[in-house]
Amino acid sequence: MPMRLPEVLTVGDVRKLVEVHGATALRRERLYPTTLRNRVLIQVALYRCALRVSEACRLHRRDIKWDDKRLEVKDGKGGKDRSIDLSTESVAILRLWDAKRPNGETFFCSLKGKALFPRYVQKMVKRAARRVGIPESERITPHTFRHSRATHLLQSGANVREVQAILGHASLDTTMIYTHIVQADIAATMERADETLP
Repeated sequence: MPMRLPEVLTVGDVRKLVEVHGATALRRERLYPTTLRNRVLIQVALYRCALRVSEACRLHRRDIKWDDKRLEVKDGKGGKDRSIDLSTESVAILRLWDAKRPNGETFFCSLKGKALFPRYVQKMVKRAARRVGIPESERITPHTFRHSRATHLLQSGANVREVQAILGHASLDTTMIYTHIVQADIAATMERADETLP
């Protein structure tokens, strides 16, 4: 049977989905809190840290090691813990939401302090995809950001073992599927080049 590759967004589409939640979210002081929360959730948790939606929804403030610039995922898939390095910019973005968030059960919480449900995040992502006009918007899920991040890291030259550590895969074989996407991308580029070159 042919391998079914996961859906992957372009870097441009990720940027659109981030910016639909306040194009100037990092500069506006009066930005509505849930708009800022949703932007930080997509930009840092789902994309940059490639968290599963369940992991993002149960993330606690204590899981962010601000001074060490690390995010700790507790009890991930298979009961595994992992640690993800954060860039200085990611820490700064997380601090923006941290300064406005209510004292809630989880880091990404409602304005009443209640933990977000994965179903809410799924609906929010699909709504954002429709707003920016991404084709096949109904097929875009929070997990699509995870697939996209892994692919973009490999396209940028990251080691497959590094990507495995970020994603928290127990087996390298699971991570290797993203190398097939990168290879398919290269093959398509070669095809286009051969159509225009002598």
